[in-house]
Amino acid sequence: MSRIGTCQCEPNLVRDGTGTCSAPPAPPTTNSTDDDKIVKYHWEEVNGPLQEHSISGDSSMLKLQNLSPGNYTFKLTVTDSDGAVNSSQANVTVHKETDYPPKANAGSDVVIHLPVKSVILYGNASTDDKGIVSYEWTKTGDTDITNDVSGVRTPFLHLKDLEVGDYTYTLKVTDASGQSSSADVHVFVKP
Repeated sequence: MSRIGTCQCEPNLVRDGTGTCSAPPAPPTTNSTDDDKIVKYHWEEVNGPLQEHSISGDSSMLKLQNLSPGNYTFKLTVTDSDGAVNSSQANVTVHKETDYPPKANAGSDVVIHLPVKSVILYGNASTDDKGIVSYEWTKTGDTDITNDVSGVRTPFLHLKDLEVGDYTYTLKVTDASGQSSSADVHVFVKP
């Protein structure tokens, strides 16, 4: 999982976890503005999940990459040309990326009449939000009739030399995270 977040605010503002900038609480007797030029910015992580990551540069913008899901607090300390220092904190929430399971689609049931003895089953309408990594067709049911089959690990199953009977095939699709889904299709071969 790769996440990139940016927290960019004026020196006297803080970006909260909702993506908006707001003024930090000011000390009771001071103003949150500066009468001089900011000469130094320093970001540091105050709280967050334990992991190895680096905070890029000391600038007004905090750039974060490859954060694990969780809540983080970063502290910005600014120094002006007179040496005055002030700090504020920014909260960042990283949510786990949603990965939906695939949805298998083995196509509509098929009816053929002899002398037609072959058919192609289409599983290419199967879907997944991150992509399907494997297709697997299997013959199910209590039919003992055998036939010539090819493409069992592709979206398209080729059936040849079919005999009169009812056949059921199951398509199983799997995504990169190992989630799977199955769907059946029936082939009816009539005289």
